[in-house]
Formats: sequence, structure tokens, C-alpha cells
Amino acid sequence: MPEVSWFKRRWMEFRQGYSTYLNLPLSLISFITVVYSLAVIQLSETFPLLLVLFPNILVFAFVCVIIIPFIAVAIGHIHVKKQIMTDSIMAIKPNLYIVEQAKAWYALVVATGVGPAIEYFEKSLAYIDVDFEKIKQEVEESAGKNQAEILAKKG
Repeated sequence: MPEVSWFKRRWMEFRQGYSTYLNLPLSLISFITVVYSLAVIQLSETFPLLLVLFPNILVFAFVCVIIIPFIAVAIGHIHVKKQIMTDSIMAIKPNLYIVEQAKAWYALVVATGVGPAIEYFEKSLAYIDVDFEKIKQEVEESAGKNQAEILAKKG
């Protein structure tokens, strides 16, 4: 496996740390201040109940900190159920190592000749646009070469 440079490792760690640990509190603070100033203070003339419910920014912040995690968990649950397959496929497609590994596994499954396993494997890998006909040709050619080599060694 190729060595990753010091800068690339630090860049990845920066992105992970910022997006996970710094961005959440900063965006939450920004959301609370902007929404409180625009929604509560500006609309309090039209809807005086807003100032009764949220007399200061700390009460509004407390309510946001209680409600937002439940909304985020619900959205995350929907994401896992509906979108995670697409995310996984998009992450796998450009990764040549995984595609080559999939081809090797497919070749192994084809070599065993188990029909249901081949069909299941083809359905599973169809998501990453693997050209099975090309792989079948490669497997058959390599199998033919291997058999020819074995016969040549025996003869």
C-alpha cells in the first residue's frame, strides 16, 4: 500500500475534526443567534407570543438544543434507510481496488460454478456498473491459459 504524505494525513484529520467537532457547535450557535434575532425579535411585534415563549436568547437556545437532536436523528434515520446505498455506491465506483477485488471474487464464484451464487453476485455488483461479460471473457481466457499451462507441464 502506498505511503500517504504527512500533509495529506493532516489535511484528512483537519477535515474530520472540523466537520465533526468544530462545525456542529459553531453552526448551532450561528443558527440560534440568527433565528432568534430574525424570527423572535423581528416577528415579536406581529406575534407577541414569541417573546412570552422566548423572553431571552438562553431560553430559545435551550429549546433548540433539546429539539434539534431529535430532528437530526429522524433525518439521519431516513438517510440511512433511503440514501446510504447510493452513498456507498458512489464511494465504491471510483475506488479501483474495490472494483478489482469485486472482479476477483466474481471470478472465484464463477470458477465454483454455483448458479445461485453467481446470480446473487451479479445482482449485487450491478450497482457499481461492473461489465460482467468482459469479466467472464477474462475468466475464461485465464482459465484456458491455466489449463494449457497445466497440460503443457504434464506433457
